[in-house]
Amino acid sequence: TLVGNVAAWDNYKAKIGRYLLKSNGDAYKLNVGDSTILDYNDATFDPNLGNVMVRIPRLSYMVVRDSAGRDTIWMTEEPVMRNVIEEQWIGAYLASYDGHKLRSMKGGTVAANRTINVFWELAQVNGKAFGLANYTQRILMVLIYLSNYRSLNSQATLGYGMNGNSSNFDAAKNKPTGETSSIGDACGSVDGGTANANAKHISLFGLEDIYGWFWEMIQGVFLINNKVY
Repeated sequence: TLVGNVAAWDNYKAKIGRYLLKSNGDAYKLNVGDSTILDYNDATFDPNLGNVMVRIPRLSYMVVRDSAGRDTIWMTEEPVMRNVIEEQWIGAYLASYDGHKLRSMKGGTVAANRTINVFWELAQVNGKAFGLANYTQRILMVLIYLSNYRSLNSQATLGYGMNGNSSNFDAAKNKPTGETSSIGDACGSVDGGTANANAKHISLFGLEDIYGWFWEMIQGVFLINNKVY
């Protein structure tokens, strides 16, 4: 159940979306319904000018459990709650390697089979403010997902992601990034390009394939003696 100021929450989610972020820090909003064109004049853009990123504004939150064991997550854009996540810029697409650095771009091949240190170094070639996806950003993704769907079953509501046997995965894993560019900033899915109808490329407010396709290097998660810290 969604409670509180629903209109304010809808206004917050409307601020989430894909941008072309250039190396000098300039950001250009992409069309809300088509991430291959710019928003302000519908002109096509040169993807080599930067990275396609999703901007998520600052969000503060706290979880309150009642006597029946039910949790309520209170969230606001204002920094008044117990936990504050400052504005985040997250790669819209899984990272690809262009021969020099990691990129968030349509049409790339997902970078894989490297150490977290190498991934970090390749991300930093974009600039010292760049890094890898981190645990805080994953919390933020869960919060905006829950606010939009009020369900813990993301496969049933948002889409399955990769689903099926290994042959389906082999057929799909080398597909280029940016398959969800056709739906822009929307939540939803597009066909995964395999024989399994449930296999989908999913998008959460422009964040593509955040589950179900590849293992990811996530900063801020530490595995010690098979425990997560």
